[in-house]
Amino acid sequence: MNFLEKDLERILEEQLNEDSEVLYDLGLEHIDYDLKMKVFRQLRIGNYGIADLVTVQRFSDELFIDVYELKKDKIDFNALCQVHAYSKGVQSYLLKRGFKKFRIRKILVGRDFDTHGRFVFVFDDNQRLNFLDTHIFKYQYGIKGLLFEEVFPNRFTLIDEGF
Repeated sequence: MNFLEKDLERILEEQLNEDSEVLYDLGLEHIDYDLKMKVFRQLRIGNYGIADLVTVQRFSDELFIDVYELKKDKIDFNALCQVHAYSKGVQSYLLKRGFKKFRIRKILVGRDFDTHGRFVFVFDDNQRLNFLDTHIFKYQYGIKGLLFEEVFPNRFTLIDEGF
């Protein structure tokens, strides 16, 4: 079976709208399923681009926003740049509209991640503090359905380090 990015997007959107606690049980643990959630799919964020999924939750006077970049295959440096651009666009939009209390998390989901290029250096121990709000999940799609596993990118190294 050919599993496409749009399939992953559709499944996540449906589950976020219906019962996000199921996603928690499947390993996607960065969802506060106690709060009512609004889900946006293929959301245009001005000239910053089109985010695959954006969720918004409100608690009192604070907004909690998750910006998702989904990849059918590997998460790479370009995917990281995309999710950061979308997040910056969301931040700019909210600030221009007078919102002061919000938290934006960046969530990357893909089958694997690039360990051949420069992506691995972004998350080294010295840079990790710059990316505390960025979470990376690998997914598996098989006979048991869709499963997620958070990966800790500060442990990334190049596959071929050359020594």
